[in-house]
Amino acid sequence: MCFAVITMIFAGFVEFAQRTNWTKDSKYSNVSIYVQIPQGITMGLSELFIMVASYEYAYFSAPVSGQSLFMSLRFCSIGLSSIVGVLYINLCSIDSSLLDFKVS
Repeated sequence: MCFAVITMIFAGFVEFAQRTNWTKDSKYSNVSIYVQIPQGITMGLSELFIMVASYEYAYFSAPVSGQSLFMSLRFCSIGLSSIVGVLYINLCSIDSSLLDFKVS
């Protein structure tokens, strides 16, 4: 959880840097993409530690009758988040010309 908090702090700094460093003639920020490296590293570490902790709980601390339920819920949450991510990406990549409604 500490790495997740650090990730959110890095995300805030990156967003602040991007919003304060706009180029005047375009809609893009001139902040380097490499500024996001610490955020990606801490996000990966937090996911790694959370996955390991949940597997350790499922196999060592949970009762035998609840281990399969716990792991099933874990895999269902991963699958559900993947589906939501794919739907979000597909929604954001729709061509804007398809959304223009012309009334004649």
